[in-house]
Amino acid sequence: MLFDALTKKIQSGSELSTQEIAGICELLVEDSPEGSAEFVAKMDFLRALSLRGETANELGAFVQNFLALARQPQWSMAAGSKILEGYKSIDVCGTGGDGLHLYNVSTTAVFVLAACGIKVLKHGNRSITSQSGGADVLSQLGFTPELDEDFWSRCLDEQGWAFLLAPQYHPAFKAIMPVRQALAAQGQKTLFNLIGPLLNPASPQYQLLGVSDASIIPKFGSILQQLGRKNAWVICGHSEQGKPTDEFSNMGDTLYVNLKEGINNIQTIKPQYWQSWGVKQAQLSQVVGGTPEENAQLIQDLLSGKEQGAKRELLLLNVAAALVACEEVETLEQGYATAAKAIDSGAAYKNLKSSQQLLP
Repeated sequence: MLFDALTKKIQSGSELSTQEIAGICELLVEDSPEGSAEFVAKMDFLRALSLRGETANELGAFVQNFLALARQPQWSMAAGSKILEGYKSIDVCGTGGDGLHLYNVSTTAVFVLAACGIKVLKHGNRSITSQSGGADVLSQLGFTPELDEDFWSRCLDEQGWAFLLAPQYHPAFKAIMPVRQALAAQGQKTLFNLIGPLLNPASPQYQLLGVSDASIIPKFGSILQQLGRKNAWVICGHSEQGKPTDEFSNMGDTLYVNLKEGINNIQTIKPQYWQSWGVKQAQLSQVVGGTPEENAQLIQDLLSGKEQGAKRELLLLNVAAALVACEEVETLEQGYATAAKAIDSGAAYKNLKSSQQLLP
């Protein structure tokens, strides 16, 4: 069996070839009865790969193969749609897994970026590692997973954003979910915990991608280059106690790579930088989120300007990083001011309300 042979190869420390990964991907997405030899072999393979550590080439090959199996949204450039023509498009998302339970920063950023004239192609899922995933909080705002592509085409065209619920665009992943769940029950993560933010089938031109493990920043930069992004930032922030988070942080240092400056050129933004233009250093307790219902109310409060302080500053820093990543502004300070203006002018809140008015 191919799984057995490649599991042994991994355990010997060798790297899998692109051809081997292509073959494995075909097998991974085939249904296997729970407890069957094939099911156990998949578990053993994914466990071994995670324990050894996936290389950038391996992760890139998995991503390319899974994207080839994905369904194209009808409003994408690849599907022949003109909605994105002439606009910059970006995805803002993170790997999750930091265990810090921040509020839905990247989902809130969608409305601010759209108000800035950027087309946002938000790829996400329901909660896996937090109380409230992107799909969970958007559902509380009325944007349920059941919304069809005609709605998202109109929302993208008129309001500048669309949400891609991962399971709807990656039907092949249904077969591997029971294997992932069985491994998760054992406390074992897999490559699927990593590659979600890399699997946007709409292929945005730009990306702000957060990771909760700074060691994989160059790997993700390499893969985003392979995927043809015009530019991207891969970031890993830290709390005031040094715990990593998959957001640009207003609590401590943020490590990042900017594709145009080299994927191995990891740079550090220290609090003194943004403190110099008036942003206060926050504590984790000031930026944590809650239930989907609580986070949905927080999003409205942030976009309307009612919520001030640390949560707002965290949002503005992340929007600023996205604006720099998509080459809309040159510096984070300029991006911060642009993001603040989008909220203070009422444009971001209007974007949310106008989007809700499109709901069936």
